[in-house]
Amino acid sequence: MNVLFLLAAISAAPADSPPSVPPQWLSDRRPPAKLERIVTVAPALTELVFALGKGDLVVGVTRYDDYPPAVKSIPKVGGFLDPNVEAIIARRPQLVLAVPNAGNRSLLERVAKLGVPVYVVPGNTFADIFWTTRAVGEVLGGNAEKKALAFEAELRRTVAELAKRTKGTTRTKVLVVYSYNPMIVGGPNSFVDTLITVAGGQNVATTGAEYPTYSVEHILESAPVVIIDATETVIDDPPWKAWTSVPAVKNDRVHRVTMGGFMRPGPRIVKGLRQMLVYLHPELSLQ
Repeated sequence: MNVLFLLAAISAAPADSPPSVPPQWLSDRRPPAKLERIVTVAPALTELVFALGKGDLVVGVTRYDDYPPAVKSIPKVGGFLDPNVEAIIARRPQLVLAVPNAGNRSLLERVAKLGVPVYVVPGNTFADIFWTTRAVGEVLGGNAEKKALAFEAELRRTVAELAKRTKGTTRTKVLVVYSYNPMIVGGPNSFVDTLITVAGGQNVATTGAEYPTYSVEHILESAPVVIIDATETVIDDPPWKAWTSVPAVKNDRVHRVTMGGFMRPGPRIVKGLRQMLVYLHPELSLQ
């Protein structure tokens, strides 16, 4: 996709870039006007509810939730792919917020059949952030809706600012690694692919699925200038240390990040984009 077209699409109104899936209720049941108990089954949604000022209503989260710190004391209701129906029901939620994935649909439908309003919002693409923020803000209502619109405006300003600052610069070649065994990377049309483009980079993983498996030979040939290590497990001697011919390794431009703090499609994505710019174009300042 043409980079200028992509930037224009991202900075346009949310309606101009469709969501990966539309926000949808899994039954006709709706939450009460005065919400008091919410269960979230996606870490990004937990962050969003807290960012919109309704964190005190969250009574259940997944075992992968790690931000904000308050979630550590909130009861867990299974995982992102495998929410536990019984654990969710035990929390007596008035609303369950979720994003679609390959494993959770039937489980969420069971929750809905048990009389709990379940709202599924998109959570895969960059454009989905806009749709989900607005949708959740509307459901929570009141000041949360105002905060959702304010966040959307801030994200738009950040995207426009990065486009302006990186205009005319050489696009930095980037590799994002999620796993070393097998070697899984951020591929074309993935969420991180968009982040790279917005921050003035060029993803070297241009073939395959959104998160393809790449060979070391392929990586060496692509010669990334920056490597972002987003693997879950920290090891003393990651494989990239042996890639001495790769510019990112030779020039000490390998950056270790955490998925939650850097590339989660939620409220902290503004900070993530700005950090991505620092990694790709350290000569550009965001004062």
